[in-house]
Amino acid sequence: MNNLTVSFAGFGLVGQRRYAYIKKINNISVNSISDNYSPYRNKFKDGLIFKNYTEMFKKVKTDISFICLPNKHAVKATILALKNGSHVFCEKPPARNLYEMRKLKKIIKRYPDQILMYGFNHRYHDTIIKAKKIIDTKKLGNIINLRGVYGKSYITPLIKGSEKKKEHFSWRQRKKDSGGGILLDQGIHMVDMLNLFCGNFKEAKSYISSNFWKKDVEDNVYALLKNKNNVYASIHSSATLWKHKFSLDITLEKGMLNLSGILSGTKSYGKEKINIIRKKKNGKLSEIEHSFLKDKSWQREIEYFVKQIRLNNTTKYKGNFSDAYETMKVIHMIYSAN
Repeated sequence: MNNLTVSFAGFGLVGQRRYAYIKKINNISVNSISDNYSPYRNKFKDGLIFKNYTEMFKKVKTDISFICLPNKHAVKATILALKNGSHVFCEKPPARNLYEMRKLKKIIKRYPDQILMYGFNHRYHDTIIKAKKIIDTKKLGNIINLRGVYGKSYITPLIKGSEKKKEHFSWRQRKKDSGGGILLDQGIHMVDMLNLFCGNFKEAKSYISSNFWKKDVEDNVYALLKNKNNVYASIHSSATLWKHKFSLDITLEKGMLNLSGILSGTKSYGKEKINIIRKKKNGKLSEIEHSFLKDKSWQREIEYFVKQIRLNNTTKYKGNFSDAYETMKVIHMIYSAN
């Protein structure tokens, strides 16, 4: 098996986490990283180090490029990596807005032999995998509606240190840099899962607020979606849930799926579990709970990405540009409906 070389554009906390998982895969070597923050650069000991990704892509060619940068750089860095001949794994969000995605859509057609995959790791959580399998088997019938809540207690974590350091890490609060607030930062995962389970959303109504944190971006989004099959989905994406929360209720013709908690790096969303509720013929309900203690989503996602490269599967793979584009379309609908 040929050795694959890897570069990282951005080596912050997410980049370092991706790096830890890619190192576990055989016949892969990371030979270069770029980051404009020296404490992050100093954590890399295995190869070439650059202050900016533009310089790195000019001087280094690799089989794979990971894009783990602030939102305003995502599209530009993705294009440079593709031009450099790399398969690309880009963290969410794929862009600041739908207009950037439309620009990228035209450009990626020039690179049909390269894989472009996006980091929506929630798809690889055990509860999501189990829910998707149940829905696809139709054992509980078709989906009637979905209701999701995903929230935390801040837009940007409290940063200690110099004003320069605070400014460096506060980009999520600035719409010109981030593209949006809590919906684009965290709520996008819930939107992606709604698309995964039923998709084809065509209408949206929403209320969007920045009343509490009073930043340039929203801290609460309340949205109602409707798809072409008249399936309804509601979502509350919040930066004012003092106790962090993840929940997704899926009502089907013959039962319900209640997903609660999500295993994460902060360990603040509680135990990850899914309750499977079935309607019996006598009108009573049966309920089975499955809980999970280990987050395997990051590892599974990275392994899947590398596997597609080694299989040379450049067309039919999960988490592709089309999936990301559909998610950004829904995000755009929600923002526009306010």
